[in-house]
Amino acid sequence: MRAVAAEFPAVAALNPPTRPPRRSAGRTPVSRATVEQLVLRGTALVAVVYLVQTVPLLIDQASLTDPVWNVIAAGSLTVAIAFVAVAAFRATLARPAAAVFSIVFVLAQSSWVFATGGSYAGEMPWVWYFVTVAAATATYAFPVPVAAGFAVLMPVIYVVERLLPAGGGVSLRQAMLDGTYTLILSGTALVIITLLRQAAAAVDTVQSTALGRYGRAVRQHATELERVHVDAIVHDSVLTTLLTAARARTPEEQVMAAQMARGAMGHLREGNPVAPPEAAVSAEELCRRLVDAGEVLQAPFELLPASVDPERMLPAQVAEALYSAAVQAMVNSTQHAGEGAHRSLQLTAGAFGVAIEVRDDGVGFDPDALPAGRLGVRVSIIDRVASVGGRAEITASAGCGVRVRIVWAEEAA
Repeated sequence: MRAVAAEFPAVAALNPPTRPPRRSAGRTPVSRATVEQLVLRGTALVAVVYLVQTVPLLIDQASLTDPVWNVIAAGSLTVAIAFVAVAAFRATLARPAAAVFSIVFVLAQSSWVFATGGSYAGEMPWVWYFVTVAAATATYAFPVPVAAGFAVLMPVIYVVERLLPAGGGVSLRQAMLDGTYTLILSGTALVIITLLRQAAAAVDTVQSTALGRYGRAVRQHATELERVHVDAIVHDSVLTTLLTAARARTPEEQVMAAQMARGAMGHLREGNPVAPPEAAVSAEELCRRLVDAGEVLQAPFELLPASVDPERMLPAQVAEALYSAAVQAMVNSTQHAGEGAHRSLQLTAGAFGVAIEVRDDGVGFDPDALPAGRLGVRVSIIDRVASVGGRAEITASAGCGVRVRIVWAEEAA
């Protein structure tokens, strides 16, 4: 059956969305990006809590240090914490914000001893209470060796400062106890964040491998379907034509053999079986299979409300082609849309046909620059749908996502 572009829009009018199908649960997969986002948000929350708790201590120690230094140091740390809090919800700012806070803390801590006027009679300086936050942001912003050096350097600076008269002139034992405590805190933050990152990276690798295998299985399945179709054509049409031509003796038989040969060549070009499909598939079954396929993929797909006529039946060949093309579109979105993209799937089936829409708001691509080797778009989607009388419309642009609309309709009786 061929697609009727002029009649298909009536599907939406005759079948308005009345009840949403069950939505895909689609749990967000654990990934390194997710772990890093959670780490930075937790760090930002802890930094804000520490800032609130440190204000009374800052006020108490204000008379022991230079007031200009107090304003600059407190203001810089507050701005850096605000930057981290904002970056916790903006992935592009995450690493710069973490690096800024770590550097600002080191500068504030290193300059504190010069702001005491040569002697300090107070307890642990207020700025040092942010050491754990600084260790976490350093681990987030820098490679592990740099972060490890940072975790060791900060306690060393503190011990040296506290031994000096300008830093309080405490005993070596007291300074070492405080330095060891801060080293343990910094090292713990470094180890925990590093292990979480490595575990998430391992999960990413496993998911990527599984997705690659799934994509190969989809392509192998499509290839097998094409082989079966072509085998059927060869068996039912080409071989019959050859046998008829071999037995042709009269001019009438020769003319019939020529006509059969032209018909067989047409079937081979179209890639369709000679015989009509022997089975039918309901539109609800097609929807269920697409939802199940979406739940298997690495990235979740939201199933948008749509209308599915429970009595709508499709030829098995058509249903299989639409399913394979839609799954290939979802696989392409999972592989190329990028992390954080929102993906959706919508199916509408009514009296005049079926429409499937796969959409994402990811990185997109330029259709005019599509490589010839991208068979997943040209063959597995466009040509596959066209082979059963439908059409696939792909709307895409760089940076604006991709919309794949698969339409199949039949002539009204």
